Amino acid sequence: MPKAPTHPYEIHFDTRAMETVDQFALLARQAYNLGDSGAWFGAFRGGYQGFNVRLYAVERHYAELHAWQLRCRWHLEPEYQLASIFFGLDSALECFVFAMNALGYAARPTEFVDITSDKALRSITPRLVLGSGPQSTPHAAFSSHFSRVTALWQQRRDLIDEVQRQHDVSKHRSTIYRGGQQRMDPPPGFHARLGLNDDHPRRFDFAPMAEIILDPDPKRPGASPPPHVKYEDLHTLEGLCVEFTELIEASCQALLGDAQQLMPLTHAGFLERFVVVGQAAITLFADEDCQQPIDGFQGVRIDYGHAGYAAEPGRVTPACASIAYRVGDRLPLDGEHDKTRKVGPAWFRDPDTGAIERAWWSTSLVYVSPPLVPEATGP
Repeated sequence: MPKAPTHPYEIHFDTRAMETVDQFALLARQAYNLGDSGAWFGAFRGGYQGFNVRLYAVERHYAELHAWQLRCRWHLEPEYQLASIFFGLDSALECFVFAMNALGYAARPTEFVDITSDKALRSITPRLVLGSGPQSTPHAAFSSHFSRVTALWQQRRDLIDEVQRQHDVSKHRSTIYRGGQQRMDPPPGFHARLGLNDDHPRRFDFAPMAEIILDPDPKRPGASPPPHVKYEDLHTLEGLCVEFTELIEASCQALLGDAQQLMPLTHAGFLERFVVVGQAAITLFADEDCQQPIDGFQGVRIDYGHAGYAAEPGRVTPACASIAYRVGDRLPLDGEHDKTRKVGPAWFRDPDTGAIERAWWSTSLVYVSPPLVPEATGP
């Protein structure tokens, strides 16, 4: 599909391949494939969503930095936008690696960073893909199982280093805005709507940026002289962001290929789901000692399964006492709850073990869907 044309002062990140990775991960998470050991899918989905949100923020800040608006611009506004953009760019890489590691942990938990350890989670950074420096090597599991992404990032290391360098200074030290050019192409009638003519000296107070020049050495001490760099060799925010959009699109495509190779699935498609009664007619109690029965309701454990596999135990929910449920009864996939009736905190005795368990913490809506009528099997 060809890319839609975009405004020269806007950027767009094409992450459609990452949407395919997300659906592949959801399929892998099913019990009939890899399952969800260590809650890896939640870790992946959190990283994936963080990645999307950071890129969305970059698009918004970038557009606002360059857009004509009927308001006076604060002279430090470019710094605010610049710092926000570099936060989003750098954080998007961090979230991407976090999502990658979760995929790796799902397939080979002993080789990747342990997502169940608070301490280990702190080590999940782009260094796993890039190494800690130009002469160091990436994490062995990443270079082996995410070879496409690793090779791509090694090729674009200068771009990633520049993003991290600018972000490090903006978040830890000082401003990073050094100057640039303002736009000179206001929309027709723009200045007139502000009560100004087109050559009024205050017209630049309302002009957005056309180009921002990046400091070639933002980490140098203030007492050090600026580096001698020809103007044509200076990098701009706009050029960097265009390169970054290309890196993101290529990274998403590379991750899709790596993930599909790393995570062979037993079932390549989603199996048909079913819902069944796992336990029925459970007496509910309003106290943790199970001495005060709750009248008018019964507890029903609703289990979920997939075609060809046994159902997995679900949770106990309150249901109408007047509806007859039996273990094994099929239930509708989208069972209904009565939103006008709620049951407060409740406990029950497990029918199999007799152990007292908490059914839910606060309140729970009442389940009102009757069992499905069994299909006729013929004469």
